[in-house]
Amino acid sequence: MADKYILAIDQGTTSSRAIIFNHEGQIVSVGQKEHEQIFPRAGWVEHNPIEVWDNVREVVAEALAKASLNKDTSVLTWKISYSGLTGPATAAHFHGPAMAGANAGVVLPFASATSPIEGTATLTAAQVADLTAGKWYANVHTAANKGGEIRGQVAK
Repeated sequence: MADKYILAIDQGTTSSRAIIFNHEGQIVSVGQKEHEQIFPRAGWVEHNPIEVWDNVREVVAEALAKASLNKDTSVLTWKISYSGLTGPATAAHFHGPAMAGANAGVVLPFASATSPIEGTATLTAAQVADLTAGKWYANVHTAANKGGEIRGQVAK
């Protein structure tokens, strides 16, 4: 039997969080991002719904994709899992350099777009600098969403 997981989205007053649990109820992975608090008057708090939605999409992608960088060897290792796309993935890769919300070209293509996407690569010094500055994102493309159906900014 394939491993089964539960993805929970915890939408709080100060942040959005995605938590993946295994069959035993143990936390497997977490993604979390704070959002702006808007205080229109005393005792009230509001949030920008577009920012909340964007943050939820980011933290889900963060929880589903994990990468590690060995700073001594500049070797990047990654594993990205996904399901429920509008159709088969047509391409997947790391893009950069770009901060969250900005677009950039492909810096590291993946050998396959089939989930789970796993791989390793030795990066240049410039790529390590961009990656550790949060200027890379992973993107999975489909025929229905040629610009990318899933996008996750790489963060520490």
